[in-house]
Amino acid sequence: MKRLDLHALGWVVTRDTCVEIARRALGRPPGMSPAALRETGQRWRAIHAADRADARETFSIGRSFAPPSKQHDQAVLAFVHALQTSRPDLYSERALRKRCLGGSANIILSLTFGAILASRTSPGIPIVGGAVLALFAIASWYLVTTIQLWRAHLLVKRISEIRRSADLVTQESLAESPDRLPEA
Repeated sequence: MKRLDLHALGWVVTRDTCVEIARRALGRPPGMSPAALRETGQRWRAIHAADRADARETFSIGRSFAPPSKQHDQAVLAFVHALQTSRPDLYSERALRKRCLGGSANIILSLTFGAILASRTSPGIPIVGGAVLALFAIASWYLVTTIQLWRAHLLVKRISEIRRSADLVTQESLAESPDRLPEA
């Protein structure tokens, strides 16, 4: 699993957590239970603990880069599973892809309206320059968040593929020896 994708997912979850806090502060119904928020935080801390353990091991071995440990990969799988269980509307593969496409549409619209405003209006109107700058800033924000959503989508897609292949292996082993249960 690529660390860039994991960091992107972390930023997406951080942004969504901030939105959740704002929702609660405004008296809106919560989208996530406090227990689910705590579990998500614990899972994220487990990933960082595995990262710190990997860093100590890498330093002691003397290599500049080592692939993530099995403990790290398991922590990431548990984190993504917890996210998808608590908020499938935000973190399923399909939902992340849809959010990414929505961000792409916002980039295109913001840049298009900014270009139209800059080219079709008189430069003598002072508010036009500010509006064009604001639209460019909005497009830039959406570009950053859309890249994060796309990287998070790639991570979740890879994890889904891993799960599907593990399920196929389990089903094949059951078909070969139907009288035995798979080892857990």
